[in-house]
Amino acid sequence: MRALDFCLAVIFSTSVFAALPSPQNVKMDAINTRYILLWEWNQSQHDKVTFTAEFTFSNDESGYTRICTGMTQKWCNFSAKLDYFASYELRVRAESHAGLKSSWAIRKEFCPEEDATLGPPTHVRVEPGNGMVTISFREPMTEQGVPMSFILKNMVFKLQYWDTQTPSQKVTKVIQATQHTLILQPRKQFCLQVSAISEEYEKVSPHTQMQCVTTTGDLPVWLILLAVVGSALLIGLVYIYRRKKRRVPSHSIKPSSILGLPKSLTPLSVDSSEESCAVMTVVTNGWPQDRGH
Repeated sequence: MRALDFCLAVIFSTSVFAALPSPQNVKMDAINTRYILLWEWNQSQHDKVTFTAEFTFSNDESGYTRICTGMTQKWCNFSAKLDYFASYELRVRAESHAGLKSSWAIRKEFCPEEDATLGPPTHVRVEPGNGMVTISFREPMTEQGVPMSFILKNMVFKLQYWDTQTPSQKVTKVIQATQHTLILQPRKQFCLQVSAISEEYEKVSPHTQMQCVTTTGDLPVWLILLAVVGSALLIGLVYIYRRKKRRVPSHSIKPSSILGLPKSLTPLSVDSSEESCAVMTVVTNGWPQDRGH
């Protein structure tokens, strides 16, 4: 009878656990020290279903620690329970109000050191100055408000900036602190981004959102001198051109060149000596002749 009772209990237990489908596509959303277990569930199949999620250390047979129970949402926050440098196995199942339970959906081998991504810096401020730009920000933080550099030693930051007139020519600088001043050209617009880097753990965060500012200050002395020299040169060229134009005599322009006549049709010029002779002849012929001779 005991063997029969055991077999019936196993069959009953199997049927109860198989009555509900298991959650699907179990995954971990892990950034810095925020660890959110996510899963999918077709709510149209069964109403009034809740979920239970728990974890254990990898290769540990001592049992699981329950984190979420009776949850209606399809996620569970493990952030405060998992150590950054340990490895875990996580699982979740569905439960109905009628006492039905699904089999466990398991997420194996989750290690924050390897699987958690590094988030970007936050609270970025960009302030323009006299031929300079100062950027300040807060490094990635844990869920407890502790800088991630306390966990990931030797963290540095990659600062990227460029002139908006030449966006393809980006300049990158690796800095150690969360504040840095760039010496740039005055009265020009620059855009900046920053990301966090942990070379030891091979983690690189996404860049922060691009921010653009325009520097203040006077123009460089060499640029002012260049403008003065260019203006003086232009004035000198205009003055020389006008003087040269005034020296050209007006009678040097021949009528034929204005009218476009060929040289063969141009009136012959009268020699000055011939003009004087013609005048003298006319005057002489105009006197009365002496009839007595």
